[in-house]
Amino acid sequence: MAKAIIKLSNKNLRQNKAEVNDEQELGNEPILALNSRIFVKDNGQCHLIEIVNIDYIESCKNYVQIYFEQKKAFVKKSLNHVEIRLPKQLFFRVNRQFIINLQSVVTIVETLNDGYDLTMTDGKTIEISRRNTVKLKALLSL
Repeated sequence: MAKAIIKLSNKNLRQNKAEVNDEQELGNEPILALNSRIFVKDNGQCHLIEIVNIDYIESCKNYVQIYFEQKKAFVKKSLNHVEIRLPKQLFFRVNRQFIINLQSVVTIVETLNDGYDLTMTDGKTIEISRRNTVKLKALLSL
């Protein structure tokens, strides 16, 4: 019994350390407002991007690529970090690789495997994971 209690205590300590590390990594930064702009520096080129002009964000290992106004820029942040900062009423995580701006979706097409494919304003097709299909239906329904 004592071994089980020690094992549980150690597990809780590891979880608490992981949560503290996540908070430190995120820096407790506030959620961006809909009228916010973000500063992005990509290969010596600087962009001041209005949040509403972001079409979608794609994960590329330790970086994300932000697609906006027919342009794109790399940012050295994780997709999870970026997702936490974005306003939930405008952005939606469709799968492990993409966050989309709901206003930039042109069409939604049902697929054979009970999922959906989204077509964005730039013509890019993005598949929604099955789990997030249910969340998107609930979000977009009356």
